[in-house]
Amino acid sequence: MLDLLLGLGVAVASPYPGTPRMRRVEQSFSSIPFGTHFPLRQLKLTDPRCQQDGECEYVDANHVVHAADEEGRLAIKAIDVKDVGGAFIGALAIGRSRSQAEVVRKANAFLRGPKLDCSQVRVEHKISCGVMLGEGWVTLFFSRGHELTGLRVDAFQVN
Repeated sequence: MLDLLLGLGVAVASPYPGTPRMRRVEQSFSSIPFGTHFPLRQLKLTDPRCQQDGECEYVDANHVVHAADEEGRLAIKAIDVKDVGGAFIGALAIGRSRSQAEVVRKANAFLRGPKLDCSQVRVEHKISCGVMLGEGWVTLFFSRGHELTGLRVDAFQVN
């Protein structure tokens, strides 16, 4: 499958062989394919000091954070809702929804198959909902008040 990289106008084969559903999910976050090697000119480095330890994060114009694995391949895409406020979120077709019930409903409809498990597991004082998609997974984070605080998609386990 060919994907078009933002801002470069160059078609490249996706280096990540994930399932069609996973590719659809990750493309809803950003069009840069999982497995793409960093650095990428169309992304902004969030903290230049990170280059000392090699654990850098890059952000795009839509506030999607992109993080790499130990080999420099794009492995994680995430959105922190405080960075976007009430703005539209294209990932998982969430739009302007922020309440847990509405976000989970929209995300499940987008997934067209596996459903998010919201077993109320608390991670860092947050509620999380997640679903496995082959080797990767999607996680949504909500406050104790059941408002969306963040979401992320992981291509595979990063050590």
